[in-house]
Amino acid sequence: MTLFDGQMDCVYKIKRLNLKEENAKVRLSCMGVIAGSKVTVIGKKETGGLLIQLDNKQIGLCRTFADGIEIEEVS
Repeated sequence: MTLFDGQMDCVYKIKRLNLKEENAKVRLSCMGVIAGSKVTVIGKKETGGLLIQLDNKQIGLCRTFADGIEIEEVS
């Protein structure tokens, strides 16, 4: 499942970044979006991006980035 497929207010663990552009991976890792991180989807638009909570930060992601982040639900 990708981060864009995630449901609001659910906690997910990032499995891996599956992005074609190396620059995108570097940008995300600089923000703390790396494998093993736990994120919560706190805002989502059907036509655009989404807003996630990571630690004490809120990060806005475009759909391209969100579709390239593989996640699993934390139980």
